[in-house]
Amino acid sequence: MGAMLTNDFIELFNRGTSPVDVTGWSIQYASPSGVSWDRTLLNGTIQPGQYYLVQEARGNGGTVTLPPPDAAGGINLSAAAGKVALVSDSTLLSGSRPGGADIVDFVGYGNANGAESSPAPELTNTTADLRSSGGCTDTDNNAADFVTSSPNPRNTSSQFNACAAVSGGTAQDTLVHIADGDQWTTTFTLVNLDNVQASYTLSFYADDGSPLALGIGGAGTVTAVSGTLFVNGSTILQTTGRSGLRQGWAHLDTNQSMGAQAIFKSHVAGRADYEAAVPAAYGCLDFVIAFDNSAGYFTGVAIANTLDSGASVRATFRDQQGVQLGNGTLTLQPFGHVALLLNQSYPLTAGVKGTAAFSSDSCIAGLGFRVNPTGPFTSTTAF
Repeated sequence: MGAMLTNDFIELFNRGTSPVDVTGWSIQYASPSGVSWDRTLLNGTIQPGQYYLVQEARGNGGTVTLPPPDAAGGINLSAAAGKVALVSDSTLLSGSRPGGADIVDFVGYGNANGAESSPAPELTNTTADLRSSGGCTDTDNNAADFVTSSPNPRNTSSQFNACAAVSGGTAQDTLVHIADGDQWTTTFTLVNLDNVQASYTLSFYADDGSPLALGIGGAGTVTAVSGTLFVNGSTILQTTGRSGLRQGWAHLDTNQSMGAQAIFKSHVAGRADYEAAVPAAYGCLDFVIAFDNSAGYFTGVAIANTLDSGASVRATFRDQQGVQLGNGTLTLQPFGHVALLLNQSYPLTAGVKGTAAFSSDSCIAGLGFRVNPTGPFTSTTAF
């Protein structure tokens, strides 16, 4: 909505943890007190944390075109009030507040006579109702979940937005790099941030995406650890460092709000231990790391594919002036992982400072590492 835009629009967002195929689904609209509905058919798949833009009828004013839509129709939405339903089939709805298992989501705004609990705020020609937290908030109360703001239409090419924890769903947190064996161990810390007990499963995956068997103190050799944390409780899990190096990533499943981190450590007799922290990330985020391959330092990156299908990852390298140095690609197996040094895998970055941008049509998470070959190392932020 909004007079500065040439078309009305409706934005969908996948706040869950699994891809949603909307092929055959429909967006449907009725006037504030109407009982007949118009529809726009949808197609494609929305990844977790991804937006999806539906373009509707052209308005009388406006000079700014929408971003390329993912679906398009001709519905003329009221600027002030109305009812919008996301339906898992193409059958036209009827009635002022239709119900049924085929209605995936329902939003009434303004003085609409149908809504989830209470309608979202009334709009004008220059405003839009946006779901809070970038789309992550859904309490089944339109009035509480939406805020009025300037229009900000987003499509499937827009930056993904990770919902850290989904009430009533499964929070899937990614610890992008773990190492165990020979000189390496990893320590996991889990914290219950919810106001109820938190049950969890922490699963481990190898570079090839297969379950990774780790020795965990008190649990034996396992590919996953499950447990329950008291309110405000926490736990620490420690790998045992068996012979032979194993590396990969870890995946946290929980219905509650939890914090997680991993710390992997290198222990060599005769020197201080070196270690780096791995904060919890969420898959489906394109990311950028700053690299420094000069003055004897090297930059590494770890990437995890959080889906059960292969991932093609694109890399774009730029110097500190923003000039593109070149591109690269890599492929990850389903649930696969890679850890590499940029100067070795992409020689065009050798001796250079700059940025590396990684993107994928799949769901990936990443983390950078700054390495001193003769000294300590540390993790760096993936922006």
